[in-house]
Amino acid sequence: MNTRKMNTRIIIFSKTEGQNEDGEVVNGVRNDVYSCWTEVKGSSVKEFKASRELDSYKDVKIFIIRYHPRPPFDNSMFIDFNGMEYKITEIEIDYAAKETIMIKAVKVS
Repeated sequence: MNTRKMNTRIIIFSKTEGQNEDGEVVNGVRNDVYSCWTEVKGSSVKEFKASRELDSYKDVKIFIIRYHPRPPFDNSMFIDFNGMEYKITEIEIDYAAKETIMIKAVKVS
């Protein structure tokens, strides 16, 4: 595993219902769950051109983080990357080598 490429910090968080100071119920209260270093992979040039032709481009990122035996996050959570919010769509854990976890996420507009 090449950890030198893991040079970007991300925060994985969940959104829950909560209350403000006035006691009103507020949706989308951020609860930070996990913070780590990651390698960020974007789409390839071929995929980028194909999605532009279809006018259905979505900002999809793949975050590669170090292996965690029991990750405290799941597909219902979000990622804070460079001040942008991404919704986790897929998580792939490398159980064979136990080196990395790949997280695919789409930018929330």
